[in-house]
Amino acid sequence: MNKVLVWSLRPAFKSKEQYVKRVASKILKVLKKEKVALEINLIDDRAMRKINRRYRGVDKPTNVLSFRESKDFPHPESKLKYLGEIYLSPDYIKKEARVNGITGYKLLITSLLVHGILHLLGYTHKNENDRIKMENKERQLLKFLMTNS
Repeated sequence: MNKVLVWSLRPAFKSKEQYVKRVASKILKVLKKEKVALEINLIDDRAMRKINRRYRGVDKPTNVLSFRESKDFPHPESKLKYLGEIYLSPDYIKKEARVNGITGYKLLITSLLVHGILHLLGYTHKNENDRIKMENKERQLLKFLMTNS
């Protein structure tokens, strides 16, 4: 059994919590990850910008950030292996979807959850080879999730 905890910074994001939790749980199941915990935080652009600036040196908001737990650290609440934290900015994601002409807002959130969870599992895109592996895994997962929803 896995534990996915979802927190909202603003009351407006509360309505997205169950969807995010359900999708993240499904991703972990498809990846055959068991007895793990992760936290997902739904935050506004201001908070995302602050975190992005502090940890990545980029002074602007973004859609998703992941912070992987580097050791086999148990989650303090569940005692399961703690994978880490994912931060999503629903407002930024909505703007990004509109600018790029994407009508499937939930598809975009699903894609970003896949991306964030893969980072927590050690996937990166720091070099070309790693980027190709990660993108292939993302496509494979999204295709499976979209055809088996």
